[in-house]
Amino acid sequence: MAESILSLATRLRTEEGPGVVGVDLCGDPTARPGGEISIFSPVFKQAASNGLGITVHFAEAEASGSFDELRTLLSWNPGRLGHVIWEDDAAKKEIAERELCLELCLSCNVQAGMVHGGFQNHHFKHWFEMKRPRISLATDDVGVFGSPLSNEYRLVAQHFGLDRAQICHLARQGIDGIFGGEKERQRLRDIMWTE
Repeated sequence: MAESILSLATRLRTEEGPGVVGVDLCGDPTARPGGEISIFSPVFKQAASNGLGITVHFAEAEASGSFDELRTLLSWNPGRLGHVIWEDDAAKKEIAERELCLELCLSCNVQAGMVHGGFQNHHFKHWFEMKRPRISLATDDVGVFGSPLSNEYRLVAQHFGLDRAQICHLARQGIDGIFGGEKERQRLRDIMWTE
């Protein structure tokens, strides 16, 4: 199945228009074939060689928060990591050193009980205070959790005391983490508000 998805993504990448720019690994970490994430290594290495960006969900659940799993995922050279809730100190250090873009989903994580202690204890605070890696606020399942992206920005402002300048800086961080190429990154920089 993963090979057929890669084939389709690669084909759509080469068609005229924006097309597909990347592939993602997500889902129930306990439902892996044989229990190992490395079974997908050939597919993601091929995706990278086909020019597709890679994003992977890591540590969304405790079952997927091991440093061994992170090592495997990082061997695929992802540009983005999703959720990163249950990582240990070694994983945090490695993620920070690579300066990946983190997709953080506050509403999803809090409402689904993935983090303990509500919004004020969300790991957004840890990564925001570190100043790296880049953060791209995201929202999972808007219809389920009822939180569009604009609300995610409201939540970080409310729960972490971010002012307008900090919100603007945060919103621009995600630009460097997109898979649309430098031309698209520059287009976004040009239309985003300035300080």
